[in-house]
Amino acid sequence: MARRSVLTMVSRGSLARVGGRWIVLLMVAMAVLPACKSGMPWQQRSNQPVAEPVDPLAAKDTKEPYQAPVIESPGLALSPEQRFKDIPLPIGLKEVGRMVYSSRASVYDLAQFFLKECPTAGWKLRNVLEAEGKTLVFTKSGKELEIVVLPLGVTVGRRVSITLRPATEGGL
Repeated sequence: MARRSVLTMVSRGSLARVGGRWIVLLMVAMAVLPACKSGMPWQQRSNQPVAEPVDPLAAKDTKEPYQAPVIESPGLALSPEQRFKDIPLPIGLKEVGRMVYSSRASVYDLAQFFLKECPTAGWKLRNVLEAEGKTLVFTKSGKELEIVVLPLGVTVGRRVSITLRPATEGGL
């Protein structure tokens, strides 16, 4: 009988120690959580109004040109010449751009096309560079047109990159 009472006391004492730890942890958590709750930024309330999110893709695509919003402070004016209706541009920008295309035609055929057609549009050939592909540089009234034709592999085809920029002084 003495043995049972010793075992019972040992197991009860261990249980009391473990249970006491849980009680202490629970009390600490109960004391800390309310303090954390009031200090969490996502749980604080703001008196500032929240603006509705604007989804630019949800707007209807109309055929009408882009209309700039009215800006009360002085600033740049909207250019009447807009290349793309949904990309506003201010007055005074110089056109510099890059267009990238893919093709199944050969590098040679693509280069020959541009060598034939660009002069008919008023472009003068300034330079031809043959490396991995072909680079053609044309000029016209203060502008420079660079056409790069690169092979991408048998299954992918060719990439044609066309860059329009202001002409550089003194050439390449």
